[in-house]
Amino acid sequence: MLTVGSALGCGFFIILYSMEWGPEKSNEWLGTILMSMFQSILVVQPIKVMKEVFIHYLFVSSVFFLSYGDRDPTGFYVQDNLHGMFSGFEKIKNHKALFKWLEGDFVNHVVGGKLGNRGYLSDNYSFRLGSARLHQVRNEPATCMTTRIPYFPCKMEYSVLDQQETSYEPGWERMNATKAQTLIEAEQYTPWMFQETSDLFPYSGETTTYSSDGYFLEIGTSKNETVASLKDLKKHLWLDNFTKAVIIDIAVYNVNVNLFSVITFLAEYLVGGVISAKVTIKEKKAHFRSMWNWVEFLQSLLCVSVIAMFAMREVLRMTTMSKFQKNPGRYISFRGMALYSDVFIGLIGALVFVATLKLLHLLRFNKRVAMLSAVINYAAKDLGLFSIILMTVLSNFTLVGMILFGTHIKEFSGFIASLERLIAMLLGDLDFDSMSTASRILGPLFFFGFILLLVFLLLNMFVSIIDSGFGEVNGDESKMDTDHEIVDFMWFKLKQALGIGMSRVDQDDDNKAPEDPPLPDGEVEEKLNLLQQRVDKMVEKLSNMDDGEEQ
Repeated sequence: MLTVGSALGCGFFIILYSMEWGPEKSNEWLGTILMSMFQSILVVQPIKVMKEVFIHYLFVSSVFFLSYGDRDPTGFYVQDNLHGMFSGFEKIKNHKALFKWLEGDFVNHVVGGKLGNRGYLSDNYSFRLGSARLHQVRNEPATCMTTRIPYFPCKMEYSVLDQQETSYEPGWERMNATKAQTLIEAEQYTPWMFQETSDLFPYSGETTTYSSDGYFLEIGTSKNETVASLKDLKKHLWLDNFTKAVIIDIAVYNVNVNLFSVITFLAEYLVGGVISAKVTIKEKKAHFRSMWNWVEFLQSLLCVSVIAMFAMREVLRMTTMSKFQKNPGRYISFRGMALYSDVFIGLIGALVFVATLKLLHLLRFNKRVAMLSAVINYAAKDLGLFSIILMTVLSNFTLVGMILFGTHIKEFSGFIASLERLIAMLLGDLDFDSMSTASRILGPLFFFGFILLLVFLLLNMFVSIIDSGFGEVNGDESKMDTDHEIVDFMWFKLKQALGIGMSRVDQDDDNKAPEDPPLPDGEVEEKLNLLQQRVDKMVEKLSNMDDGEEQ
């Protein structure tokens, strides 16, 4: 009613003003209004849309250039080459195998190549930045209690804040405090002395997080000296029952492809003295009611984060390279650069995803895209409730799988690993044999229960929600945004003006006056009855006129 009243009020005053202006001025005013309206529809609005698309295209192009500009296609082959050189490390299971690998493959590839004395690995292309470093973290000794008697020594539970931090002589004999203090002040550390570092980034392992402090051996460029140092460590049992993890760091630079790599070897001592070994190689080079406003906010936040992380990475890079230039033969930690670069790449990836997602908003003038958005908006509440149900059921299966198969199947050894395995099963990567082998009864029950409940029931429920929303939106276009109608109207008028895609009959039909819509059956019958009554009255009046003339 308010809209109708406003329109009638405006129309009333326009008529009054037109009567005051006269016909000539009123016609000019009406022509100006119509010209402005068509100019806005056919010129101004298309230009605004094209401008928005063009600006976002420039932004996305810049993001893509920043994301992929420093991605070298040869990076995979460089990493594959480094993995190949040190492939035997992941097969290590005990002290003996670890020292055998150190004295063999490690020495041969790190300092035993033709150019090893000049700092190159055995491939003669990867140049070592500083020295390599052997790093050990240890459990703190403790006295353990049984039900009857205490026994010593045993190991305390390891943590970054609770580890062994004492200096020793070879063979893990406690060092005199005065001697230890003298060596520390002179910075003459031995592999048996605990050393604090300025590295703020801990090591993330399979079972826990390891400190960047510990017991270190730096490896130079001489093969003979390296072999002698390793044999001395082996002779005096540098690795023993209190060793919690052994970490090896190497930073290399391949000048031919301009790639910098940080290689980290991590051997964790698990229950019973079994070692879990892995190699990591990192290469570097009110507004919010609308979903798209949230996307815009997230994009802005990611842009600021990317700029800040890029600046922090560059500052750390310059600081680290300055340390390396001042101490070319010493070990310099490049892990900070690698970690900052990983975070930067992650933020860039998220920004690329959000910027690409926003392209759907710019395609809202397409009817199909508008329908997709309308379907999601219509089914948002049902999808939210479905997501809660899905996550609850999936979490339950994750916990049950971790309990049933955690000691038999590596993929179920932790909550995150178990969740990843179940998501892979949802995508079709099934492994029935390993579950049935781990538990002949519960394994098949778990497998078929998961398939029945998650795949057949919940996924079909998701499809039903989307299908229901599509049916509602497709049957009632009022639930869709009307932006696409502007483009349809403009395109139709342009084809009509140019005569493209329209036959002569279509053009003639378009010029005809529009026909009245057909009336409903009940209204037609009412009109016919009214016409009959009027005809009867007219006949009656004519009869009365004839009777009067005869008299």
